Amino acid sequence: MSADAPLLEVDGLKKYFAQDRSLSDVLLRREPDYIQAVDDLSFDLHENEVKGVIGESGCGKTTLLMTLLGLSEKTEGNVRFEGTDYAEFDRSDWKEFRRRVQVIFQDPFNSLDPKKTIRRSLEIPLEVHDIGDRERRIHETMEMVELGPPERYLDRYPNELSGGEKQRVSIARALILDPDVIMADEPVSMLDVSTQAVILKLLSRLIEEQGLSMVYISHDLSTVSYICDEINVMYLGRIVETAPTMELLSDPQHPYSRELIDAIPVPNPHADRERTSLEGSTPDPIGLGEGCRFRDRCPKRMDVCETTPRTVGTDHEVACHLYYDHDATQATGEVVRSTPDERLAETGSPPTDGEGAEADR
Repeated sequence: MSADAPLLEVDGLKKYFAQDRSLSDVLLRREPDYIQAVDDLSFDLHENEVKGVIGESGCGKTTLLMTLLGLSEKTEGNVRFEGTDYAEFDRSDWKEFRRRVQVIFQDPFNSLDPKKTIRRSLEIPLEVHDIGDRERRIHETMEMVELGPPERYLDRYPNELSGGEKQRVSIARALILDPDVIMADEPVSMLDVSTQAVILKLLSRLIEEQGLSMVYISHDLSTVSYICDEINVMYLGRIVETAPTMELLSDPQHPYSRELIDAIPVPNPHADRERTSLEGSTPDPIGLGEGCRFRDRCPKRMDVCETTPRTVGTDHEVACHLYYDHDATQATGEVVRSTPDERLAETGSPPTDGEGAEADR
């Protein structure tokens, strides 16, 4: 594999779940409705890169992670690790993949077996993969996650540790096999704010020192921005915006990204800032059909939003009708990038509900 080749390639990934059907549905041969948990996602993960995926609860983040781990079978698309598609893996390939791609779960209170000591929880992965010199590796990994001296913790059970200590053990269990990729599913969301900061600082240091790559799942932009090189904003199974972290935070383009950033708490009750106008919750991803997934909650909705938007941009990608010239696209087939300000200059007025394609032009 070349130095520039991605470790992980995701191409048109879909994961649908069929809804349960009633007896009458079966007798009448009605097609089942599908939960479109992950719908046509594509991205690459390179060596020593941290890619964040953010969005509200119910947008498909955890399903994406489970599919990338091979714990949930994809519906369509391709996922490749070092150029080899998951579909081509045999049993030995999957075992090697499990060693090189590890996971940190969201809930440190339930991700550790309460009947096993910390030592035993760290020994099991080494036994499964037939790795020797176990005591040394366990001690070194405990020191790595700042649980020292190790003798103080190794013979304890999870219920004898604090939440932060439990999560450090979970991180140690992920690191003990010397992986190339970590899948982190909201690894600090169950912790208090001060402990979150400590764990994020630890993860950031380990990524730099160990040369790890990471897919970091979260609903909290304030934590993602601390650790990620790039942010992918996800809504109802689709990526609506992708950009380098600081660029997205300073210049969010999709209306959903803007609302998420406006919702980040500011530790100053007197600060003069925009407040999020986002209301309601993410709807069930069932029978979504065509159109922008965010249209029913979007403050900039237009009639054209009933059609699925193109993704435009290179380093900063956005899937929104506000950002391309539909007339030019229809005439030439090529997506012509514009900005809302340019469109305002052309039309003389901002797009409003009911103005539809006229406002879009």
